[in-house]
Amino acid sequence: MQQLNKANTVLLELGVGFNTPTIIKYPFENITVKSENTTLVRINKDYPKVSKVNADNTIAFEKDISLVIQDLL
Repeated sequence: MQQLNKANTVLLELGVGFNTPTIIKYPFENITVKSENTTLVRINKDYPKVSKVNADNTIAFEKDISLVIQDLL
């Protein structure tokens, strides 16, 4: 896996479930664990759970994506 630079990085995970977790969910979690300057933002009303290893570097929203975006605007 390519190393990220030391700049702050945000990984935005929108509604990713468990049909194909090896495409987005698991790689994003692994990157977040390996890079201290990375924050994972997970928006998922069905699967918002955050692993204990990433708890300090993850922000999870347990709402519909459209509601989160409306709240942010």
